Amino acid sequence: MVQPWHKFLNEGVSICEQSRDGPIALEKPCGILSHPNFELQASKLALLRCKYSLEFEKYLLDADGSAIYLLNRLDAPVSGLILVTLNEKIANAVKLAFERRTVEKKYLAFLKGHLPNKSGHWKSNTAKTRLNEHVRAENFGNMAAVTKYCLIREVSWKNITLSLVELQPVTGRTHQLRLHCSQNHVPIIGDRTYGDFNFNRQFCKLTGENRLFLHSNEICVHYKWSEAFKNFHAKSKFPFANHCLFTLEK
Repeated sequence: MVQPWHKFLNEGVSICEQSRDGPIALEKPCGILSHPNFELQASKLALLRCKYSLEFEKYLLDADGSAIYLLNRLDAPVSGLILVTLNEKIANAVKLAFERRTVEKKYLAFLKGHLPNKSGHWKSNTAKTRLNEHVRAENFGNMAAVTKYCLIREVSWKNITLSLVELQPVTGRTHQLRLHCSQNHVPIIGDRTYGDFNFNRQFCKLTGENRLFLHSNEICVHYKWSEAFKNFHAKSKFPFANHCLFTLEK
């Protein structure tokens, strides 16, 4: 059944999972913004085609006050799952879960290079900097960042080792996954900030793929609602792993 708010979904954005009591997992392609960057403005490149309140973190659907609340964010180059809800109280409950780290997120990434260990974790202290309105993370500072990783598959392409991995951010620092991969000499393919720029150009030229190969694949939220604890789980329907491997065959 088509709901009235569905008409605001941008091209390529779809509903992946919806719970009966509130949270909705949307799936977005790369290149789509989580929200417009200016107060009470709409953007043709945003998740929904309607005005957004930066102050209240919600999309404004109609003049009567109905809204879609944004529960987390993805960088525009990252594809995959992002959470929203129509219910303000649910929004507050889920945001509290994010603050208390009772949320588990899993990403898939395609990396240039070989992982010495098939699984493990990366730790660093990071800082967020800003230059000419561009945000980036640095490998110094006082914010602890922890990422778990697990190798799914390793392939050879043009005599170069590429690795398909699952990444799980234990903390939620700015560009954490991209920075950790770069620091450990396995940059994410297509990363224009922390990646191997020469390799990215070669890869794009030979495959036609001009994207960041990072995908929000799974999310599970454990939150309190009406004096009871609820679990909301969603898994991406986009076959990211197959997409990566198919890309190499072009």
